[in-house]
Amino acid sequence: MLGNPPAAARQRVARGASHYLLADQEQLLAAARQDVAALDEWRSLVHAGQREFDDRYRREYLASEKFRSFDEALVRLLDLLELPGVGKFVSGTLWVVRTPYRLLRGLVGKALSRPDTPGLPEEKVLDDAWNGWLNLLRKEAARRGQAHPLWPYVEQGFATALPQLLRQRFQEDLRAFQKNVFDEVDRTARAIYEELQKNPALLNTLRTGNFALDVAAIAGALVLGHTPGLHDLILVPLLASLKQQIVELLGKQYVDSQREQIRARQQLLVAQYLSGPLAEWLAQWPATGGSSFERLELVLRRIPPALRQLDGAVARALAAGTGSREAEPVLQG
Repeated sequence: MLGNPPAAARQRVARGASHYLLADQEQLLAAARQDVAALDEWRSLVHAGQREFDDRYRREYLASEKFRSFDEALVRLLDLLELPGVGKFVSGTLWVVRTPYRLLRGLVGKALSRPDTPGLPEEKVLDDAWNGWLNLLRKEAARRGQAHPLWPYVEQGFATALPQLLRQRFQEDLRAFQKNVFDEVDRTARAIYEELQKNPALLNTLRTGNFALDVAAIAGALVLGHTPGLHDLILVPLLASLKQQIVELLGKQYVDSQREQIRARQQLLVAQYLSGPLAEWLAQWPATGGSSFERLELVLRRIPPALRQLDGAVARALAAGTGSREAEPVLQG
């Protein structure tokens, strides 16, 4: 009785089956979702290791890195501010005049400064941080081994060919990172004085202002002394040194701001060229190479849109009144 008439029965079966699959797909895929949850835990663990890798690089290397090329750029910048010709002569004279100040500043600086302890080499810091990242993954895989088959699969990978493959990828990404960092640091350091060279109007304005300050330092010393005398031997070096100290301080502040910018930029580069690609590869590794997790993810990506497509095809077939002739091929697919 339920099968009569046949056309209506086929329509009821197709409509009911389509609605059931679409409405209950979450329940049907519940077992597979447990495997997906384990993959999500693995990926969260990978990204936690990446954050520790980046933080360790910042703490152990970037925080103490001096970027010596920026000190050279400061010297070039100060030299560039000297006015050619007569300005060079005045500056040379004042350089001699400022000799006592330079000597005194050097002695005070040595007395107050702490010894400059060299930091760890960048490649060693990165290598240690990478080993720490992998050790975290190994330890967590061993600890969670009974929770899901994914973790024994990870342990087996670390016990076979995975470490060698990871070392190769790390070296490749490290070379790309080092190349981009070198170019970025060198370009930023050179831009400190090259951008000024490319702007003659601004350069000449700064040179003229610097020269005017030199002249003002000499004139001010003579005015304060009222009449030429031995006191000028103290006032002229003092005011000239004060002027030079101000110029060097302003130049140093600008260079230090560029140094901090390259430090922040380098932190972004390590994530862009090194830790980011490594984390992405590690996160996807269990679901690659033809593993059961790869097939699982493929099925889970295909089933929901396929069910929606099926439901739409059944609805169109029923609306058109063609019944099973149009819906049956879709159901079989």
